[in-house]
Amino acid sequence: MHEIELLTIWFSSVFTGMILTMLMPRMVSALSGDEGTQDGYERLPAHQRVHERAGSMIPIGKEA
Repeated sequence: MHEIELLTIWFSSVFTGMILTMLMPRMVSALSGDEGTQDGYERLPAHQRVHERAGSMIPIGKEA
């Protein structure tokens, strides 16, 4: 009888975990959806982002 109780608890925890795994992306997107959509952001090519980041760095050492 003890094994059946453990199996029932294990199965219910696995089932609950599966349900939470499916629902978490929806809950997170609903919370972050209030701030704005991703369509409002500007898409930059990868090489342009690297140049912008490098231009904002401050040189340290002999050049400074």
